[in-house]
Amino acid sequence: MDTQFATSHYIGEHRCYGLRLKPYCLLHSLQLETLGSPLVTLASMPTASDLLIAAQICASHEIIIDFAKHRWARLRHNVQTEHLRFLDYYDNCNNGPRLYQRNSSGYSNRGLRAPWQQIIVTALIMQTSITLDQAWTMPVGQALWYYHSISEQLSPHGSIIQTDDDILDEQAQLEYEASDLCRDRIAAVMEREQRMKAGTWPLDERGCPLPLDLDNLRPKL
Repeated sequence: MDTQFATSHYIGEHRCYGLRLKPYCLLHSLQLETLGSPLVTLASMPTASDLLIAAQICASHEIIIDFAKHRWARLRHNVQTEHLRFLDYYDNCNNGPRLYQRNSSGYSNRGLRAPWQQIIVTALIMQTSITLDQAWTMPVGQALWYYHSISEQLSPHGSIIQTDDDILDEQAQLEYEASDLCRDRIAAVMEREQRMKAGTWPLDERGCPLPLDLDNLRPKL
């Protein structure tokens, strides 16, 4: 059995800033993308506030508007540790199928403008007995498996692959690489903090610690 499929149906318990997170679902994804959260855009390292907001979103199946609560939590938790916990949670819930790469002579998104989450939800409620609430709140990995299984039945061209030697979909590959990059950046930030405490981090001409270059993961000269 494909391990991606098996793990998409086993979601462990995850916590971030003390909040018990529900399985990461399309509703969570849509809210985080709407807010421009760095946890999904990867444009920058998330702050404590970014992680607190994401934790509150992912601890509920409701649309979260007021993020004023739990501000005290940032005082008791390490940002890098909570970021790693969130990444483990995201990886555990996002085990969708690996896909064949699409090209100009094959299938494409046909210029659809709707959010990708909405496209998947629409397909699930049109082609299965899954309810609207179930479609929005099931783990992302499961939703992706249902969606692409439907696509395989409706299309003469298969898209799901079972071996690691096949070409991964470009977007999926970017997501896997981005997850690794996040972990490397967190490790670099933690190393900088440790070296600053030990007095071994390089200083500038004013005696101030050099900033960290997040692209090259080394002191920014």
